[in-house]
Amino acid sequence: MELFGINGAELLVITVVALLVLGPKAIIEALTVIKALIAKAKAFSARLREEAAAATPADLPDPQSALKDLQEIKAMTPTLQDLDPRALIRQAVREEVDEWMRLSSHGTHAVNSAQAPQATKPSEDIGQAQ
Repeated sequence: MELFGINGAELLVITVVALLVLGPKAIIEALTVIKALIAKAKAFSARLREEAAAATPADLPDPQSALKDLQEIKAMTPTLQDLDPRALIRQAVREEVDEWMRLSSHGTHAVNSAQAPQATKPSEDIGQAQ
């Protein structure tokens, strides 16, 4: 028999070590606390069962409308592939390249050469600053 991945022999060893470490009085107190916790868990479980049994079908939402709502939420939720930063960057770059290609095929440029600032030589900047 296994409980929480512990078989009977391991449970026996744990019990003997706990008895040696804590002593007989502390073991009795620990078992009393564990027993009280188990009783509270059982009472909570029983209360949940009673509440679930008391719920009438009128209290529950229509399964078809609930399913429709969940499908709408799923459709609006992005997938991990939609949130991949590499894919987002690729898409943004692709859109920019497509826009540049579209502009160049029409013969128009985003920046007119007459409006573009002229580059100056560093020596001219230094001479003007003095």
